[in-house]
Amino acid sequence: ALHWACFNGNQEMVDQLLTAGARVSAALGSRRTPLHLALLGGHSSIVQQLIDAGADVNALSRRDGPPLAIAISSSNGETGMVDCLLAAGANPNINCPTAPTSLLMRALTLGHEDIATKLVNEGAAAGADIVDAADSKRTALHLAAERGYGNLAAQLLTRGVLLNAKDSSGRTPLLAAVLAGQSNVAAQLAAGGADCNIRDSSGRLALLIAAQSGKAQLVQDLLDAGADPRVFVDGKHTPLHLAAAAGHGEVVAMLLDDLAMMGWGADVCA
Repeated sequence: ALHWACFNGNQEMVDQLLTAGARVSAALGSRRTPLHLALLGGHSSIVQQLIDAGADVNALSRRDGPPLAIAISSSNGETGMVDCLLAAGANPNINCPTAPTSLLMRALTLGHEDIATKLVNEGAAAGADIVDAADSKRTALHLAAERGYGNLAAQLLTRGVLLNAKDSSGRTPLLAAVLAGQSNVAAQLAAGGADCNIRDSSGRLALLIAAQSGKAQLVQDLLDAGADPRVFVDGKHTPLHLAAAAGHGEVVAMLLDDLAMMGWGADVCA
């Protein structure tokens, strides 16, 4: 009865059942508790009531995993229920048997930046965790980078993430940011020590992409962080060739200045 009342949002019945001694964390055959069902029903006041009554915030349902997994998936990015569960002791690193990803990666995959940030603040592991079971090998930093989550990326950098980890396509978080057009995060990663000269499986480099796209500030940021302007794509074109061909005069000037400081002459365009 308590499960039914929680799922259907019957506050009065929940009150009566709890007062009468109903077990607040009683599990069904699927291991769903009243808390799972209140979250699935979207009844925030009942969720808080169950927590106040001592509900197990880390109970694992065979179908849904922990309550926190439901709160993340059904939140539309709002942090209210996640806040309640974390405040009550929900474990952000709990193993979720129903999914191959962590709670942090679930939040990032769904685009919930604020929730992901809260999970990291509560100690969610963010090192080498992959995003899915398809061998993508993307880390939390890859996702933060390509979505432009600069504040979260900064937090991850303080927690020992693998700055130059490669995904299944050989992309580092820096390359992921550049390819996604997230110049500010790319510059942030470069300044934070990311290797600017790592190619992906297709031979792409951050500086080559930025130069061809005419991203002058990013080109300068990459050069300042140690990107090599002498690199080639397809064995014949440098960033200078690509920028000149695309008509990006400001980028051409930057690259010529950097090449001149390295002792390369005007024949670099040959």
